[in-house]
Amino acid sequence: MTAVAGICAKVVVAACNLALVPVLVGFLGPVQFGIWAAYQSLQGLLVFADFGIGNGMQNAVTVALAQGDTRRAQALISSALAALLAAAGILGALVVVGFNVPPAVAWLSGARAGDPEFSALRVGVAVFVAAGLIAIPLSCGERLALAMQGGFVTHGTRAATTILAFGCVLVLVRAQASFAAICMATSIPVLACPLLSWMLVARSRSWALPAISAVSAGETRAVLRSGIGFLAVQMTAILGFGLDAILIERYAGPVEVANYTVVQRLFSLVGMVVGIVVAPLWPAYADARARGDYAWIRKTFWRSLLATAVVAGALSAALAVLAGPIAARWVGTAITPPPSLVMAFAAWSFVLACGMAFSYFWNGMHMLRLQAAIGLLFVAISLPAKILGLQTGSATSVLIANGIVFTLASLLPGAIITFMHLRSEAAITSLEPSGRRP
Repeated sequence: MTAVAGICAKVVVAACNLALVPVLVGFLGPVQFGIWAAYQSLQGLLVFADFGIGNGMQNAVTVALAQGDTRRAQALISSALAALLAAAGILGALVVVGFNVPPAVAWLSGARAGDPEFSALRVGVAVFVAAGLIAIPLSCGERLALAMQGGFVTHGTRAATTILAFGCVLVLVRAQASFAAICMATSIPVLACPLLSWMLVARSRSWALPAISAVSAGETRAVLRSGIGFLAVQMTAILGFGLDAILIERYAGPVEVANYTVVQRLFSLVGMVVGIVVAPLWPAYADARARGDYAWIRKTFWRSLLATAVVAGALSAALAVLAGPIAARWVGTAITPPPSLVMAFAAWSFVLACGMAFSYFWNGMHMLRLQAAIGLLFVAISLPAKILGLQTGSATSVLIANGIVFTLASLLPGAIITFMHLRSEAAITSLEPSGRRP
C-alpha cells in the first residue's frame, strides 16, 4: 500500500509542481517568481533542521510498538513534540535576531533596500520562515505515521494537500491576489500534510495523541541519542544543497533563480524516478544486515547501482535534448534557460542519482559517520566555490561546482570505502561454514 501510494503521490505532486511554474511565472513575472522559488526552500530547510529529533522519534516509536508498549510510545511522541517546540522556538528567536542584525540585512538587500524587489523578498522570507517554524513540531505527524508503517497515509495527505494548494493558487491568481497570499497558499502542504496524517493515525489510538503528563526527560534523551547520527547528515545536506537557490538569488539575482528553478523542476523527474527504484532498499539493507545476509546485500547493491546509472543516464540525456522545446511550451518566452544551464543540470542529475544509490545503502548499513564526514568535506569545498563562481552572474557555476566537488570529494572516496567494506564482509562471510554471521 505504501509503495503504490508513494508512486501515485509522487506523480500527483510532480504534476502539480510542474503545472504551478507557468501559472506563477505568468502572474508574478520572472523577478518575483525567482524570489518565491529561492525563499520557498527555507520551509524545507527549517523542517529538515529538526536536530535529528524526528528520525529519532520514528525509530524509537517503532521499537516501542513492536514490543507492544503503547505507554512508552506516547511518552516518546509527547517528549519529541516538546523538544521540537523548543527547537522551533530557538530557531525562531535566532531568525528574528539574525534578520535584525545590520550585516544580515545588508547581505540580503545588497543595493535593493527600498525597492519593490526587496519588499517582495521580505514578505517571502517572513511567510516561508513562519510556515517552516510551525511545521517543525507538526512533523511529528508524518514521523508517527511512518513509525506505524502507515506511509500510505502520509503519501495520500501530501497528494491531497498539494492539489489543494494548487487550486488555491489558481483562485488567488484569478483574483489578482498579493504576493504574500501566493506565498501562504503554496505553504499549505508543509503545514496541512503532517497535521492531517497525525489526525488520521490517531483516530482510534488515544496513545498517539501527546499529553503533557507523558513528557519525560529520559525519553527526550533517548530520542536525541537515536537521531544524533542523522543530524550531522541533515546539516551537511542543508549546507551542501539547500542553500543553492538562496545563494543564486543573492549573488546573481532573481532572474537567474527563475532560470535555475524551471530547469530544476524539469530534471527533478530524474531523482523522483530513481527514488522510486532505490528508496525501498534502505529498510531491506537494514534487515539483511541484521540477519548477516551480506551475499544478498552485495548482489543487490551492485544491481541497484547499475540500474540507477542506466535509468538516470537515459533520463538525463533525454531531458537535456528536449529541455529547450519543453521549456518553450511550458513557460513561454518569459524565461529562457541557457543551454549551458541545461547541460550542467543533466550532468549534475546523473551524478546526484548515482549518489542516491550509495546514500540509501549507507543509511541501511548505518554508515552515518561516513556520510557526515564526506558531507562536511563537500560543504567545506563547494560552498566557497559556488560563491566564487556566482561572481560571474550565472547559476550554471553552482551546478558545475556541485558536480565536480561532489564527484571528487564525496562520491569517489565514498565509493572506495564502500567497495572496501563489501570486500571485507565477503572475506569474513566466506570463512563461516554457514555462509552467514552467527
